[in-house]
Amino acid sequence: MDWGHKWEPVAIAEYEFQEDVDVRRVGFSVHPEYPFIGCSLDGEVYKDADIIEGIVEAKCPYSESVHLRTLTFDRVPDEHRPQVHTGIWVADVDWGAFISYDPRRDLARRLFLKLLDRDDVYIKRMESRCLEFWEYVQSGQSEVNQIKSDHLRSNTIPRIF
Repeated sequence: MDWGHKWEPVAIAEYEFQEDVDVRRVGFSVHPEYPFIGCSLDGEVYKDADIIEGIVEAKCPYSESVHLRTLTFDRVPDEHRPQVHTGIWVADVDWGAFISYDPRRDLARRLFLKLLDRDDVYIKRMESRCLEFWEYVQSGQSEVNQIKSDHLRSNTIPRIF
């Protein structure tokens, strides 16, 4: 994680320069309708000083092979799609920029960028599962001693993703 924290600001700065945008660090963002849902955005993307256009999620993997795999397949890795779509949903924007960055690569292969458009079908499914999970938590069934591996196997705990 130290590696990622060290290089994330550099990755975002290169993205800002390449795309001529301003990225504002926002920390934790709460969904405007559901105050119990939120996410930690790496940044909000602005072209105009006052209008958020999208969000950015930056990954700076320590393992060179992880970054090279992302470059090779030329797509957002499956394990990061829910995070980007959650950011799109919470920030209520039309797209999210996914960045993978490795400073050890040459300039042409250092920054990987892929935009994900808002997927309302995916977001609606995610919203439904989050609300189902919230209902489960509110029901009082969420006591630690009640959550056992057999619950997970029997799917009595709502699955979010």
